[in-house]
Amino acid sequence: MHAAYYGRSWLLVHYLIDEHLQSFLDFLARVSNGDDWRAAWSGEIPLAPDTVDDTLDAYWRRGKYGLWRVGAFAPDTSRLAVAEVSAADAFALRAFLVLLSMNPARGVDEDLAAAERDLESALRLDPDGERARRVAETIREAREAGNREAP
Repeated sequence: MHAAYYGRSWLLVHYLIDEHLQSFLDFLARVSNGDDWRAAWSGEIPLAPDTVDDTLDAYWRRGKYGLWRVGAFAPDTSRLAVAEVSAADAFALRAFLVLLSMNPARGVDEDLAAAERDLESALRLDPDGERARRVAETIREAREAGNREAP
């Protein structure tokens, strides 16, 4: 990740949420469905790429940002169940969670290495474990793709 762009990218996200929420949601939906981000941007976001910097500068100087209130609810705990998980499965699950995590302080290779260490522990405890085999396949695919895509 380029640290110089991290704050600016979040400013863009906040701007799009505050000023063009539906367009931004439509853009995200298109990209999630496999559209090229450039085509999705030009089709959904009413902001020309060459005006982004000036627009964000004006938004930042304005110093007035949207506040959102969202309703939260407690989950229906009657649908939860307690289940015992083997130590091997616990390591495999932790490896999978590392693959899904986004830690800007670490790079993708570091996250994959941490997941692989947990997976090794899982496989040492249960070499034939189904969960560990699925996580191993996910890590292999992520290594090949150069990212953390989960199944």
